Amino acid sequence: MSAELNIPDIIKQLIAVDIFNLSKHREEHVRHLTPINNLSVGPTPPHEPKFSFMVGRTTPKGKETIFNDMMTVITSEFLYPMYLELETDTFKARFNKTIYNYVSKKLVEHRKCNVPDSDNIWMEPNIAFIEWFHNNDVEIETVKSFKDIPDVVPSEIEDSKNALWAIADDLRERKKSGEFQSYRDAYRWGENNMTQNNKPIKWKSIENAFDKAKAGGKV
Repeated sequence: MSAELNIPDIIKQLIAVDIFNLSKHREEHVRHLTPINNLSVGPTPPHEPKFSFMVGRTTPKGKETIFNDMMTVITSEFLYPMYLELETDTFKARFNKTIYNYVSKKLVEHRKCNVPDSDNIWMEPNIAFIEWFHNNDVEIETVKSFKDIPDVVPSEIEDSKNALWAIADDLRERKKSGEFQSYRDAYRWGENNMTQNNKPIKWKSIENAFDKAKAGGKV
């Protein structure tokens, strides 16, 4: 395996399904990509590929739990040293943040290609990872990724000419569609991925602008 972190390859390993379950219960598809929730400990067993470790993964919503959800082999020369060095909870959070960043980036790319959310294959994984952080009481923004992958590439930063309250209203609609776990998560996404008149904006300013607009009857 390469010493570089190949996220598409990791995703392929995460959604892998053995032949029995592939034919009976689930196809190997990125829609079924979910966070890891369990992790093995210690060096790679002799019968497994070098630089491998075992993970348990969240069962996709609406799907029957299969063996691969409970035990999936991940092989990565890049991740293996950190798997050995980091505490289990820290590794799981950083691993999931790394995959989440990639998923979030792909979600935005597909939107910019006019793919509706109902057909966007990255929507379900995006929701699954956001829910994992929420359910584990971990703020996504506080976790470091294993790879410096921005949520969107610089050329994809969205500049808006709208008032802050209107930006907030749009973000709230996206939360309602299931993209974000909370309105505040939506505002924080706006801070990291949007500008107003080519100037940075803060999530707190977006939140305050909406509250003032609501009090004033604008929304």
